[in-house]
Amino acid sequence: MIKIKNLTYTIPEKPVIDNISLTLKEMEIIGICGPPGSGKTTLLQILAGKLKNYTGSIKLDETELSSIPVKTLNKQIGLDDTDKKKYNEESTLYNFILSGRWLYKRFLNPYDEKDHHLTEDIIQKLHLENIKNNKLKTLSHSCLQLTKIGKILACQSSITLLDNPEKCLNINQRKNIFTVLKKYISENRRIIIIASGDINFMTNLCDRIIIMDKGKIIEDKRPEDISAEIMESVFKTRLVMIKNIITGKSEFQIIEE
Repeated sequence: MIKIKNLTYTIPEKPVIDNISLTLKEMEIIGICGPPGSGKTTLLQILAGKLKNYTGSIKLDETELSSIPVKTLNKQIGLDDTDKKKYNEESTLYNFILSGRWLYKRFLNPYDEKDHHLTEDIIQKLHLENIKNNKLKTLSHSCLQLTKIGKILACQSSITLLDNPEKCLNINQRKNIFTVLKKYISENRRIIIIASGDINFMTNLCDRIIIMDKGKIIEDKRPEDISAEIMESVFKTRLVMIKNIITGKSEFQIIEE
C-alpha cells in the first residue's frame, strides 16, 4: 500500500505537484491521466525516489519513502526510465529483459536458472519469441517499447511504474498488454501505476483513474464514472463519451468543430 499525504513538489516559483493526497492499494492498476505539464511523470519520478526535494509524506506499508535505502527501494519500485538514460543498443532483446534481474544477482556471478526462466516467460507473454536474439538497434519502435515493459516486469517489483506504456503499440499489442498486466497483478498481488494522456487506453485497462491538471488531483474515480464534462475541462476540447458495445468500457471521442 502507498499512502501519499500533502505531497508538494516545486521547481523555482512553480508547484509541479500541488498538495495531493492518495491511498493506492495492492492488486490495483491505477491510471494517472492529464494533459502535458499536469504532473503525471513528476509523480512517478518522486515515487521511484528519483526526485527527493518534496514536502509531505509518502509511506510504503507504513515506512516513509525517504528512509528506505536506495537498493531496497529499487527492488520495491520499478520505473521504466530508459527514455531518459542511454542503453546499449548492441544488447539483444533477451539480455535486455534479463538485465531487469540485476538487483537479485550476486556480484560477479551469472544469472541463475530462475532469472532465465522468468525472462523466457515474459518474452513468451509479450509475443517476442521470434526476435529474442535480435539486437535492440534493429527492433521496431513497438517491439522496443514492449521490450522495455518486459524489463520492468522482470524486476518483479511490488510497485511498477509505467510512463506512457502504450506509446508506439498497435491495436493487437495494446490488447495483449492489457492481458499481461492484469495477470501480473492478480498472480503477484502488486500495484501498477500508469501515467498517460491517452484516456481510452486507461479506461480499458485501469481499475481506477486519477485525473490531474496543473499539479492537482481533479478526479479520482472508476473508469466508468469519469464524465465527458470533466475530461473537456481538463483537456480543453469537446468530447463525447460512448460505451464500447463489445467491452462495455467507456470511451471518449473528440467532437469535430
